[in-house]
Amino acid sequence: MIVYQAPWNWATLENRSQPLARALAKHTDVVYLDLTPPSVWDSPGQKSGLHRLDAHLWLFTWPRRLIRSRNIAVHFDRSENDYKTLGNALSSICPPDGRLVLLNSRPAAERLRTFYAWHRILVDVEDPWWDLAWGSKVVASGALERTLRHADFIFANGTKLLPRIRSITDRPAESLPNAIDVAFGERIASQPRMVHPRRLCAGFIGTINDRLDPDFLVELVDTFPDIDFRFVGPVILAGAKRRSWKALFGRNNFQYLAPVSHDDVPEILAAIDILLLPYFNAGGRDMNPAKALEYRCTGKPVVSTIDISADYGEGALETKCESRVEFIAAFKAIGRSSIPQQPAALEILWTWERAATRVLEEVLR
Repeated sequence: MIVYQAPWNWATLENRSQPLARALAKHTDVVYLDLTPPSVWDSPGQKSGLHRLDAHLWLFTWPRRLIRSRNIAVHFDRSENDYKTLGNALSSICPPDGRLVLLNSRPAAERLRTFYAWHRILVDVEDPWWDLAWGSKVVASGALERTLRHADFIFANGTKLLPRIRSITDRPAESLPNAIDVAFGERIASQPRMVHPRRLCAGFIGTINDRLDPDFLVELVDTFPDIDFRFVGPVILAGAKRRSWKALFGRNNFQYLAPVSHDDVPEILAAIDILLLPYFNAGGRDMNPAKALEYRCTGKPVVSTIDISADYGEGALETKCESRVEFIAAFKAIGRSSIPQQPAALEILWTWERAATRVLEEVLR
């Protein structure tokens, strides 16, 4: 059985952890630990405890408790009663002689390491979250170093992130880049083209946080008044950056949509002609966001600050930019004739099933 301390609550945001958990659960029992207690943000009315999601997949939601940090993602730990509740839940579904492996994605609930005599402890690092403001506090507490030091093996989400992990710890590590479900990728690729008769639409789907530069987004939107811009996702910005973000709402060619279900992403992408990955700040260039593969499945132009070619090969319509000036120039070079009316033949090589197979090799050592 794998106990998966996830970086997100199951219902918060479809990212790396949910599809990986589902793929692993095709081969073994998986208990997905929500990062935080239920909240009105993502799990209204949900009770704490163990919930069965599928034949071999369970969700464990921590009991309600006070979290002293203003940011729920900053390091914190659980009470003894919380761990007893978790222990009772695991005992109800795992035989006494069962092998339990901890797959840890975030240095929260640190005492998980000593809570049980784990057969192995694996760590999966989703992105360089320690470059964000809240992440620097986790590093200062020593929690990141301790989490990595006690790992039997570490997976890093992408080739660019791996050297940063190796600069922190000498524990064995390798790249395990994000993946995509074949059926989901084919659904994205099969969406009917919706090229607008008079105006093109550029867009971004994902978390809008300090990795984006709202001042640059204002410049981009103002530079191309004849193109519509659509941003979709949760907003986590404060202070001057939030004020710059709010300034976009006064532009006639800017539209913001609240977070949507991941199941709605193919339809959202179908209505966008040019896809954006404008990560200039806070470790954004070292990320490997799941949306990069989803963008590629559309067969549409992508203007990006992230180079994903080392993990997935070259993308025919992807332009990598080092600076804001290059980004605007690359965007300007895209015309209506650059947007294929039909996507190229889709070949999905890196699937979540393949990623889960690699994780299981370490689980079974």
